[in-house]
Amino acid sequence: DITVASEVMAILCLSKDIDDLKARLGRIIVGYTYGKQSDNTEKPVTAGQINAQGAMAALLKDALKPNLVQTLEGTPAFIHGGPFAN
Repeated sequence: DITVASEVMAILCLSKDIDDLKARLGRIIVGYTYGKQSDNTEKPVTAGQINAQGAMAALLKDALKPNLVQTLEGTPAFIHGGPFAN
């Protein structure tokens, strides 16, 4: 079985650019409304509703770029995030 490390890491690895990253981060559910609503349900609150996606993307902007590293054999390799916990 494959386990996701975190929703943010999965979003980082799936995003194609900073705008896509912001849009995806804005859809993360960060909590639920407190108390009972008129229809007796609690409503989800997203990062976009509290305008947190910009700050989240700013923290991740450099992580979105792949890194060029060298293997032990001297071969160049691109490294990008790994969204899996295992």
